[in-house]
Amino acid sequence: MQAKRQAETGDKVSSLCEFFQPLVNDEFIKWAEKQVAYKPRRGICSTALIVWLMIFQRLNPSHTLSRAVAELKAGKVDKLRGNGKRAREDRISGNTGGYSKARSKLPVELVRLVAERIFSSLAPPDQAELVWHGHRIFGVDGSVSDLAPESEALHHAFPPGGNQKGRCRTPVVQIVVGHDLVTGAATPPHWGPK
Repeated sequence: MQAKRQAETGDKVSSLCEFFQPLVNDEFIKWAEKQVAYKPRRGICSTALIVWLMIFQRLNPSHTLSRAVAELKAGKVDKLRGNGKRAREDRISGNTGGYSKARSKLPVELVRLVAERIFSSLAPPDQAELVWHGHRIFGVDGSVSDLAPESEALHHAFPPGGNQKGRCRTPVVQIVVGHDLVTGAATPPHWGPK
């Protein structure tokens, strides 16, 4: 039963990758990298591949780095791979270190540009069937998260919250996402102090 569910999830994720590839094409990626002054390293992990693997990781039931790298190693996202020497020689390691490092170096603003492009493609602002009485309708969802208590910069940017029992010791960030109620598409997240 679980194997059948994983196969169905894999098919859905593969079809999403086919939707993702033309949207986040080389031309768009070069434009986005230029907007945020990001110069990627040449290698297997292209910007489009890193972003796709992060999406895949979130959609996959296991959510692990190793499952995302296994997707790459299986050749299911070859169109998104970079053209470095190891990619050309088809020498892809199953180790998660390279993907993890590339993911951590990716600028948040670049990921936001990709998310905005995907959202605007799924829920274009000019389609009449997406409005109700002349307005777009969004459901809003949010959460809070504690941040590293040792960081003075985080304490300043995200002051610790509190309640009737007093102030917290850790900085707290509030995260909010809007969901278009017609398409179900999520807007890029916004965050700030609680």
